[in-house]
Amino acid sequence: MNIDLFDAVSNVSRPNVIALLRDERQNAETRFVDIWNDSTALAQCAQTELVKPRQASRQRHRANTPADNNEEYYRRACYIPFLDSLIAELESRFTGHYEAVCRLACVISRFVNKYTYTDLQPAVHLYAQFLAEEVLLTAEFHLWQQKWKSGPNSGSLADRVISCNALDALVACNRELFPNMYTLLFIAATLPVTTSSAERTFSRLKRVKTYLRSTMS
Repeated sequence: MNIDLFDAVSNVSRPNVIALLRDERQNAETRFVDIWNDSTALAQCAQTELVKPRQASRQRHRANTPADNNEEYYRRACYIPFLDSLIAELESRFTGHYEAVCRLACVISRFVNKYTYTDLQPAVHLYAQFLAEEVLLTAEFHLWQQKWKSGPNSGSLADRVISCNALDALVACNRELFPNMYTLLFIAATLPVTTSSAERTFSRLKRVKTYLRSTMS
């Protein structure tokens, strides 16, 4: 997917995904009616019936959710816990990155003139081992601001479009003229949105380093 962490955080944190899920959670009693009707119709096609499990006075292995009917049980036991879990996962995954992403957004061409070097300093201190001295970095940041303050009509074809995300800004950044800005943009573009890429890497590794190869003498 052609999306960086900045785009993901801005779309999840703004009144989009999380706000929509919270609205679904607050109106779960009315929103679940359509889901229940569709589920009941599918169950009839499969010649089965959706019924709530047997309830015991003392339940140890699953939730003993009180309900007066089947629809109320599945709404309380499945639908509402699912929404709560999804909202909590999105908040824990993306909200924690919001400040770090906002700091790195200072070097994206569309936003670079809305910030100062002071706004960028937390990201500079975090990735200091990959950057030059702060004096050189300050001068380079001001040159980078001046480049996009003069407008996107000057320079090469890649410079004619003001980039709104880290991936596009990385293409428009000259690595020889702005090495530190290129490094910060590279970091911003490679911060993973999810961990599925790393998981796929290990899955592919198993094709080469199989169990038989690992246990051969």
